[in-house]
Amino acid sequence: GQFNQGLHQLEQTLSLIDHVDDPELRQHGLVSGALLYSEIGQFKLARQYAEAIMAKPASAHFLCGASYVEFDALLHEHALPNDDGSLVQAIDECIAKHEILNANLMRVTLARKWMQMGQRDHAITLLRYHLAEVQATHYPRLNAEIHSLLGELLYAKGDMQGAQAEA
Repeated sequence: GQFNQGLHQLEQTLSLIDHVDDPELRQHGLVSGALLYSEIGQFKLARQYAEAIMAKPASAHFLCGASYVEFDALLHEHALPNDDGSLVQAIDECIAKHEILNANLMRVTLARKWMQMGQRDHAITLLRYHLAEVQATHYPRLNAEIHSLLGELLYAKGDMQGAQAEA
């Protein structure tokens, strides 16, 4: 249906990306590709487009968005480094550039990593500490992801009441 048409159109558009002179317009196309490929589980392609943005970002917004896609794809590929330093640094840099949405999307990625490593309490603390900041974005997807992940973490700990409160 329409999803397949959209994917086909994106592929056609991205094949012409090298002919786009405007750096912002070019990066809009690249970030759209990176996000879509990430959403459909094509993490290698998502990282490819994210890395193209990160090589020469047109703005902090594009850099932080590409950083999120890169780290999230690495998480799904089970390839995030054991050391959280590069992810924490990217989060801090995005906060410093007032890219709150992308910084918190990266925090979700970090919390998911910790959850996979059995560090549920650490993940819960991270998400709860930044919950007000997340809610202030008024971004439905981010708010839903945070509450869903908190619910999942609390359920895994046996806190049924806490998990239901997040549902």
